[in-house]
Amino acid sequence: MKAMKPWKTKFAWLNKEIKFNKQVRLHMRMDEWSYFASLLQQGYPLQQALQLMEKDHFEICKAIDDGLRIEQLVIDSSKGRMKVFLEFFLKMTSLTNAISCACSMEMFEKKLKQEMLKKSVYPLFVLLISFFTVYVFSGFVIPQLVQHFEFEQNVMFELVEIIQHIVNVMVLCLLFVMILLILCQLSKRILRHVGMFAIAHSKTVKEWMSFYLAHYLIELDAHGLSTRQAFLFLQDIRKQPLFHSVSKSIYDGLNAGEELFVVLQRNPWISKRFKLHFTIGSSTGAFREMMISYRDEQQKRWQMQIRKFTMLLQMISYSFVGVMVICVYQVMLLPLQLLERM
Repeated sequence: MKAMKPWKTKFAWLNKEIKFNKQVRLHMRMDEWSYFASLLQQGYPLQQALQLMEKDHFEICKAIDDGLRIEQLVIDSSKGRMKVFLEFFLKMTSLTNAISCACSMEMFEKKLKQEMLKKSVYPLFVLLISFFTVYVFSGFVIPQLVQHFEFEQNVMFELVEIIQHIVNVMVLCLLFVMILLILCQLSKRILRHVGMFAIAHSKTVKEWMSFYLAHYLIELDAHGLSTRQAFLFLQDIRKQPLFHSVSKSIYDGLNAGEELFVVLQRNPWISKRFKLHFTIGSSTGAFREMMISYRDEQQKRWQMQIRKFTMLLQMISYSFVGVMVICVYQVMLLPLQLLERM
C-alpha cells in the first residue's frame, strides 16, 4: 500500500475546515437581505437573527468560530450587483449599514430601470407594429394582389412605393444600430467613444446623463456619502464605461485640489441645468433639495417628450395603416373595374 504524505495526514483537519468554510453560504433573496440588515440594526445577535430568518445558523456560527469573517461570508453569499455594492460600502461603514445601503442601491437601480422600461415599452411597441405592418403590406401583400392585373397607378400606389423605399431605409438603419449595439457590448472602448460622441452632439443624451447622475447623487446622499465619496462610488460601481468616464473626470478634478464649481463648469458632459442646480445646492446647503428639484423637473420634461414622441409615432403608424387599407380596398375593386371595361 502506498504511504500517504505526512502533510496530508497532519493537516487533514485544516483542509476539511477550509473546504467546509468555502461551502458556507447565506442563501438569501433581496427581501431577506433587507430583513437581515434590519434585525442586525435592531441589535439582534447574528445567531438570533439567523434563527428568526429560519436559516441554518449552526454551520454558519461554527464557520465564524473557526475564523471565517462575517464580512467575507456576506460578500461570498451575495452575487451580481449586490456583491459589488457590499464590497464598496464595507470599506466605508459597518456591516449592518453596508448591507442596508447595498440593498437600497440594488432596489433603487431595479426601480429606475423598471420605470424607464415601462415608459419606453409602449412607444417602441407601436413603432415595431407599424413598421412590421408597413413592411409586410408594401413589400408582399399589395404586390401579390396586383401582379395579375393591369391598371394605371394612381397617387395612392405611388405613395406606397415611396413608403416602401422609406421602410427599406429604416431596415438599413435598424441593421446599423444593431451592429453598433453588438460592437458596444463586445468592446467597452467602442461604447465609450460612441457615448462621448453622442453626448457632444446631442443635448438629449447630455440631459439623460445628468438625469441619471442626479438620481444616484440623491440616493447616495441619503446614505451619508460625501460628494467626493459619491463620485468615487459612481466611477467604481457603474458598469457603463460612459458613466464611469464622466464620474472619473469629476473625481480626478476634486483629488487634484480643484473646487467643485470649477470642475463642474469645465465638464462638457453635464447639462447646464444640472450644473446650476448642483452649484446652488452646494453653496446654500440645500444640495439634496436642489437635486430633487432638478430630478422632478427633468422627469416631467422626459414624460412630456415621451408623450409627444408616442403621439407622433401613433400618427405616423395610423397614417401608414390608413394608406395600406385604402390601397388594399382599391386592389379589391380591380376585378369590378375590369368587368365594367369589358
